[in-house]
Amino acid sequence: MLENSNSIINMPYAVLGSKTGFTYEAGRCISMKVKNKNNKEVIAIIMGANLPGAQWKDGMSLLDAAFAE
Repeated sequence: MLENSNSIINMPYAVLGSKTGFTYEAGRCISMKVKNKNNKEVIAIIMGANLPGAQWKDGMSLLDAAFAE
């Protein structure tokens, strides 16, 4: 059985590109460009997540707010 810890695969938006990263100075980070079902595109950058997986939760909150109509 294969497992994937990348939560981007469960995202309700079309991911056009993304990059994750980690440094002690910046914490857990992710940058991504996504598109919703109405073809609106957004770039989101999350930096400084302290806990494992927090960058995904923060990213989804940011994207949901950006796509709110």
